Parts: sequence; C-alpha cells; structure tokens
Amino acid sequence: MSNASFLQLLTDASTVPVVALHNFLLNVKSNEKTIHSFFEGKTDESFYGTIIRRIKDENYKLKTYICGNKDSVYYQHEKLNSRKLKNQMLLFFVDKDIEDIIPYERPLSDNIYVTDYYSIENYIVNDQILEQVWAEIFKQTSGHELSSALCDKFNRALSDYHRFMIIVMSWILYHRRNLQNDHDATLNLDCVKLKRMYEINEHLEFKARLGHIDDVINMLDLQTKNKTYFFIWNGYKQILCKELVQYDRKCIVRGHFEMEFFVYFISSLRKVVEKTTAKQLKVSVEINDANAVDVLGPRVMLPPSLELFLQKWLQPQLVLDV
Repeated sequence: MSNASFLQLLTDASTVPVVALHNFLLNVKSNEKTIHSFFEGKTDESFYGTIIRRIKDENYKLKTYICGNKDSVYYQHEKLNSRKLKNQMLLFFVDKDIEDIIPYERPLSDNIYVTDYYSIENYIVNDQILEQVWAEIFKQTSGHELSSALCDKFNRALSDYHRFMIIVMSWILYHRRNLQNDHDATLNLDCVKLKRMYEINEHLEFKARLGHIDDVINMLDLQTKNKTYFFIWNGYKQILCKELVQYDRKCIVRGHFEMEFFVYFISSLRKVVEKTTAKQLKVSVEINDANAVDVLGPRVMLPPSLELFLQKWLQPQLVLDV
C-alpha cells in the first residue's frame, strides 16, 4: 500500500460518521470470516480487543468500531442485528453505568455485553493490578510482606474514597432522575475533576479536602455549570445515599472517577518510594489519566461474565448461518 493510500484511509476513518458503519457492514465480504465488535469509546479496544484476540480462532479476523457513546452502539445494534451476514458475527459492548438504578430501560440481546460494574475501568482498579504495577512497572519484588502491606494500604484508601463517592454519586443520581424537574439541565460529568476535592497524602491515605457536603455539591455544580436547588436536594440526599450503599461500590461509582483515583494513588506511591529510598524509579511507562486503560486494561483477569459471553460466541468457534 502506498503512503498516499494509507493517508487517505486514515483521513476517511477519522471523518466518516458512525452511521456509515451500517452501509459498510452491508458490503462485507461473505467469504471472509469476521468478528465485528462495536465499542463505545477508544479505550474499550485495549480492554475487549486484547481479550477477543487472545480467544478467537486464527481463521477469523477481528474488526472493531468505535461508536462514540452508548446510544450509538445500540443504534448500530438496532440497524444491523436482524440482518443475515454470511460468515460474519456482530458483538456489541457497553458500560452499565447506573442505568439499572435510575432506572433507564435498554433493549436486551444475547450479543450485547453489559458490564457488571459501572464501566470497564472498575474492573481494572484493584489490588491485583496495583501489585502488577509495583512489580512490572516499578520493578519491585512482589508476593512479600511489603507488597502485601501496600495492598492493605491501597484497599483502606479505596474504601475511604468509596465512602466519599456515595455523596457524589447520590448527586449524580439525583440529577439523572431529574428530581428537581429541571428540563433545561444537562449533566456533563467529563467536566468533573474530583482530585480538587480530595488528596492522597504522604502516608497513602485518602483525605477529603472539602469538609462539608454542601461544599462538595457547590464544587460539582461549579465544574458542571449545573444548578442544584438545595431546598429540594436536602429532602432527597439521605434517601439516595441509603439506596446506593446497598450496592457493590464498583456498581455505582463512575469508572472514570475510580480510575482517576487509581492513577493518583500510583503517582503518590511513586513519590513516597522515591522520597523514602532517595532514588528515582526508572519506569518503562508513565501511567497517567490518558493512558491508564491502555496500559492496565490488558493486564486484567477475564471477568467471569465476559468469559461466559465470549465462550458462548467464540467457543466453539462461530457456528454461523451459511
């Protein structure tokens, strides 16, 4: 392939609308065995793509599609799933979010995988992955008293963080249910920077920077350009908190927020190690908010629900209509 041809393909891939996937898949090669996988975002490829490539038969190609958001994934499913495509398989992957709690109804299908937790990031944030970072990226010994103590320290900090997040997620649930009946309000959570509200100190402990719940809500409103009416919110906050504490925290805490905490903890850990040993750690990759899923996603153990989903579709390898 010439450089010009490659550059044209790259340009087309970055500009063609997601809806064009419909027309593309209608013209797939019937003699080519292909697994078509539809994801919400770009980082999903690092998580799901790695696992699928590991499991799939070598005779099948994997083609992936970034749809941009959950609504677009379901749109593609609606348009494509009923079509009979010879030697083709269509799989769809979405995050659960808190749509089961709001509740918000979505169509069910056995070829749509929905995460058990809020999102794929929640699968990554755990002490097993932390120990891998400690051993593989920080180049420290694992399986000994020190790494065990580190995992204990992390789990305590994560537990404290989750307690803090109950009020944040209650506020999100409050607005997702639109309990103040504000028809013009939108909730852009990508604008939220929770690290301004807490810190991980030199003892690797979680500490909230804002001492009062109202201060947290005011900061969330400020960051999202939202407006919470406290005379309504105050009547719901305890009820919402009591509702959310009944769930596994990973099912209710936004994965992006939990990953932000994890990256912050890893960064703080590195500073503590370098200060204590008076030596700079030589790492092969710098873990940050932008690359954390790409670096850590392939290291995650296969979640049981995802294993069952892929076993159903990929093992035995693809019994298709011909």
